[in-house]
Amino acid sequence: MSRVPDLSRPVPAFRMRLIWEEGTWSLRRLLAIGPLRLPPSDPLPKIPEGVGRCGFWIELLDPEGSVLFRRTMADPTEQSVEVFDGGKPRRLPARRPRALLDLPVPALTGITALRIWGQQIALRERRSRSEVLAQIPWNPLSEKSHGRS
Repeated sequence: MSRVPDLSRPVPAFRMRLIWEEGTWSLRRLLAIGPLRLPPSDPLPKIPEGVGRCGFWIELLDPEGSVLFRRTMADPTEQSVEVFDGGKPRRLPARRPRALLDLPVPALTGITALRIWGQQIALRERRSRSEVLAQIPWNPLSEKSHGRS
């Protein structure tokens, strides 16, 4: 990552609202909050050459496409739930046509895009590699990008 922000002290932040609906991600709202003490940007684990990463994460990018901040998390679009049957966990299908994700992120200068990584729902059973699911322009001053239009 380039220019990893120092988050050891409270920093200005946004509460970012992402919505996944019918297979499409959108940035619905950026609300200035803070200053907040945020956890540091997440590194991606080292993996052997030629092996793909699996998982779900968001990245804030600078104009060159370098990562300024990254947050890894459980996939909010997961299409199954864990249940306990006789004390043993198992997964059952659960259709989720919509997901809402509110995240605090640092209000860094130089952010030009938000990139969302994950696995395509149709390919999850085959343990596919994560890929870019969406890359969304970042414009915190635009009323439309805040979902207020």
